[in-house]
Amino acid sequence: MNEDFVLIVDDDEDARLLITEIARIAGYASATAQNFVESKALLDRRPSAVLLDMIMPDQLCIRIAAYMSEVMPKTPIILMSASDDVTRERMAQNMKALGLRVAATIHKPFWVDGLLEALADALPNEAATVGISDDNGAQE
Repeated sequence: MNEDFVLIVDDDEDARLLITEIARIAGYASATAQNFVESKALLDRRPSAVLLDMIMPDQLCIRIAAYMSEVMPKTPIILMSASDDVTRERMAQNMKALGLRVAATIHKPFWVDGLLEALADALPNEAATVGISDDNGAQE
């Protein structure tokens, strides 16, 4: 893929749609996947970052992490989960032990600002072109 994009991997369709829309409004191109086959095909197109839900069927998070450790370990991962802080941090440490770059962990449900901060931290050289504004037009 010639254009930079972030890959959103989540088994929940509503979550994928929400994150995609937030990323779009903030100026990030994105692609989504809900299973390993879709994820692998998009990972082979070299996304700039991967937003990865931690809890999915068929150990999808672990399978993607194992694949990424072989082919693209330096691609930043934003790990997302409704799990508690300790569980999220444990998974992040396990991924780091595989040589992966976990740029951030965020708790679901998350605030839009939290997601945007995680993206900015993961992609410091790719500034979003548009911010999210409140009803009065003020930038948040």
